[in-house]
Amino acid sequence: MDSLVSIFFGVFHDGGWVLWPIFGVSVMGLYIGLGKLVLFGKIKRARMVFDKVMFSSQYRNGKAVIRTGMVPYDSLLKAIQDFSGSDVRRRENMFREFLSDVVPELEQGFSTMSACVSVAPLLGLLGTISGMNRMFSVITDVGLGSPGLMAGGIGVALGSALAGLAVAVVVMFFHNYLYTKKTDYVQALMKDGAKLVRGAYEHLN
Repeated sequence: MDSLVSIFFGVFHDGGWVLWPIFGVSVMGLYIGLGKLVLFGKIKRARMVFDKVMFSSQYRNGKAVIRTGMVPYDSLLKAIQDFSGSDVRRRENMFREFLSDVVPELEQGFSTMSACVSVAPLLGLLGTISGMNRMFSVITDVGLGSPGLMAGGIGVALGSALAGLAVAVVVMFFHNYLYTKKTDYVQALMKDGAKLVRGAYEHLN
């Protein structure tokens, strides 16, 4: 374990200071992405419970209080249980309130991930410039007769550029995957809302 830690810090020491902000950008992008995956999993489970509950005779008769694992779904179920009329506008208002709670949570974080995709290669470019400056400083001090000394600056330049591009590519693909999933979930929620409004669930018939 200690050797791995030493290798980790050694890479950042040799690669220059710019690798630290690049690492921070990668952690931020992946943290947000993993959080979205957890949220999508909660919504998937809550939708399954919601659909099952809406066809439950015990729930229709007001005998059961069922938790879905998500507060917006629980609030929607309670509103449906308290209201058993056929007023379409009332159902629309119920679902509109539900969407106002769920959709912003689905949308949150994507702009930050996009910023990470843009910032990572720029930080890599900054590291490249820093490495080249180091190399030219060596040339100024000792001339062209010490390629070993110049290699340090070249290593910083190439390493930071590679790290920035790698982080940008990974976060970009993760962002696009999650954005597609988010769009699918929003469409699924709208279909659920259409069923609720027109009274397609047995509970509302």
